[in-house]
Amino acid sequence: GRTPPGMLQRDLEGGGGPLSMSMASSAKRCPSQWWWRLRRMAPLVCLASFVVIFVVCVAVALSSARGNPTPVTQTLLNIHVALDTVARKEAISLNGKLLSLEGSNQLVNLATVEMPHITLYLTSFRSEVVGLVMDAVELALQNQPSNCLVQLDPTVYASGAYAMWRVSKTPCLQGMSDAIVNATSQYISPNQPIPDWVYSIADPTLRQEKIDFVRKYGSPNVFDQFDPHVTIGYNDNVGQLAQSVRTLQGSGLVHEVEFTVTMVQTSSVGPFGTVLRGGLRGAAAVPCGGQN
Repeated sequence: GRTPPGMLQRDLEGGGGPLSMSMASSAKRCPSQWWWRLRRMAPLVCLASFVVIFVVCVAVALSSARGNPTPVTQTLLNIHVALDTVARKEAISLNGKLLSLEGSNQLVNLATVEMPHITLYLTSFRSEVVGLVMDAVELALQNQPSNCLVQLDPTVYASGAYAMWRVSKTPCLQGMSDAIVNATSQYISPNQPIPDWVYSIADPTLRQEKIDFVRKYGSPNVFDQFDPHVTIGYNDNVGQLAQSVRTLQGSGLVHEVEFTVTMVQTSSVGPFGTVLRGGLRGAAAVPCGGQN
C-alpha cells in the first residue's frame, strides 16, 4: 500500500502522477473561476457606485441650499383708509400747488398717477399668502367702530423729502391700525431691511424701538409709532420742498376736512411708498354693525 519513492518524487516535481494532474487541472480552472466571479460581482459594484454618487449629490445640494436658500417672493402692500370725495379733491389740489411750484422736481402726481390715502400698515408680505392677508383685514375690521371720524387738520408740513397733510391720531384710527397689524403681521416677509432714515434718528430709544418694530412687524410706523397723514408730495430737493410747503401753508389753501371711514383698501405700492392708481388688490368695508 505504500507509494514507491520514485513515483512520490515525480509527483512532487510535477511528474505525470495523479497529484500533479490534479494541481495542473486546478491551475487551469482558476483564471476562469475568478473571471466568472468578477462578472457576477459587476452589478453589485455598479449599484454601490450609484449609491455613493447619489449620496454625494444630495449632500452637495443640501449644502448649497443652506448656503443659498430659495428667496421668498415678496409683495409690498399698503393697507390704507380710502379718502372720501371731498378729502380726495382737497389732497389733489394741494399736490397740484406743489407741482406748480416745483415743476419736474415734484415726483408725486395725485391727479393722474397716485391716489391720496391714509396708511394704516405698509410692509412686504409673502406673495403666496396675499389672499389670506385680505381675509385677515376684513376680519380685523369686524370689531372696529362704524363711526370712526378722520380729522384732516389745516396743516401741511415737510418731513425729509415728503410733503404731508396732517391727520389727527384719534383712538379709533389708532385702533384700526393696531388691529390690522396684529391680524396680518403673521404673513409678512421675514428679515426686512431697516430703512436708512431709521438709523439716522438721534434719539437712541426711539431709534431702537423703530428697529425692533421693523424686525418684528416689517414697519417702523406701527402701534405707538403710528403717524397718520396724507402724502401730498415728494421732492429729493428737500430745501425746495421745505420752501414750497411754507408757501402752501401760508396760501390759505389748506383747509380742515372731516369724514367717516367707510372703506379700507389694500393696494400695490409705487415709488416712495405711494398708492398707485389701478393698483387696488382688495377692499373691505367697515361694517355698519361695528362698535360705536
